[in-house]
Amino acid sequence: MKKLRHVLMLSASFYPSPAGGAERQAERLSAYLVQHDIQVTVLTKHTPNLKRYETKDGYDIIRISGFGLGKIKTFTFVLGAIWSMLFKIKPFDILHAHLVYAPAFAAIIAGKLLGKKTIVRFRSSGAGNDLATSKSNLRGIFRMAVLKRWADCFIVLTQEMQDELILNDYNPNRIQRMYNGVDTDYYSPLAIKERNLELIADDKIVLLFVGRLNPVKNLPLLLNAFKKALSQCPNLYLILVGEGEERAALIKLIHELNLQAYVNFVGSTPNVLEYLQIADIFVLCSLREGISNSLLEAMSCGLACISTDVGAAREILDEGNCGVLVKPDDVDEFANAIIRLASDTTQIERLGKLARFKVVNHYSMNSVGESYINLYHKILADQ
Repeated sequence: MKKLRHVLMLSASFYPSPAGGAERQAERLSAYLVQHDIQVTVLTKHTPNLKRYETKDGYDIIRISGFGLGKIKTFTFVLGAIWSMLFKIKPFDILHAHLVYAPAFAAIIAGKLLGKKTIVRFRSSGAGNDLATSKSNLRGIFRMAVLKRWADCFIVLTQEMQDELILNDYNPNRIQRMYNGVDTDYYSPLAIKERNLELIADDKIVLLFVGRLNPVKNLPLLLNAFKKALSQCPNLYLILVGEGEERAALIKLIHELNLQAYVNFVGSTPNVLEYLQIADIFVLCSLREGISNSLLEAMSCGLACISTDVGAAREILDEGNCGVLVKPDDVDEFANAIIRLASDTTQIERLGKLARFKVVNHYSMNSVGESYINLYHKILADQ
């Protein structure tokens, strides 16, 4: 069997740029591989004020510039990335592209030219997924046709994603289910919960949302449900962590619902952990997800969780046995879920312990990282 020495990761954005779930997973996986004596290089897009070459946690980051505007900038980035993979980057064994954007297309072309195996990770299922959005223009159709034909492995996070690829004639033998990983040592509950961070009274039941403030996250559902729940549980307090284009509209809605005294808009923060460790209930209200990193991190911190039944939430929450699942369009159901938990602190504690147990045993970075190493070896053995 060929020895795995060097993995080349590709991502449209990467540290320290604002990161979504896929980018955070790429960062965690890169660090894990380095800890297990596997060299990693991350190739990503260059943005102003960032170094073109940087080392982080033992792996190298190379940022490639594109020139021009719009599609021309994307095209020149792809050319620059291919050139770097062919002539500048140290010999590598496998290419791992996170999401199906321009870096993945560059990886497929370079992999074909160099005779290297290529892995492409898909993002989510349902409306607005990678397959659906790619069909909106010829460039996307062409890119996906190349990925479909030449990629050696397609990473999916849920059964729904796998079913969608098969329905679109992707080779089932090249589809691989994987999980997102969490550093369960870092994301862990405090022995004694302290509320001095936000000067929140001890009798408050603190709800927490962490994520981008965009339409997919469906935050009006949460705010309207929270308003209803307050009528029966006046000791509720909601913290929103994140930034995005919906911020102004959400602030307006908070004022319309007279929630100013009950909601704290934190914005972006470099340390989400401190909020996870003071909260009681984590809330996820998305219209669609793959595997939510924020949900896994909250579970790892021992929080009781309420989530809309989208993406892998049902699987992660064990069919509702270690968390509460609600419909993504039902304000009353979401409000009732909040009321049920807020009215029973023993249930909050019980679900939090079950959630922590589930993540430690199935979604720890050690478990997920080992699965990826095994996958890399398997793909290399097929050469």
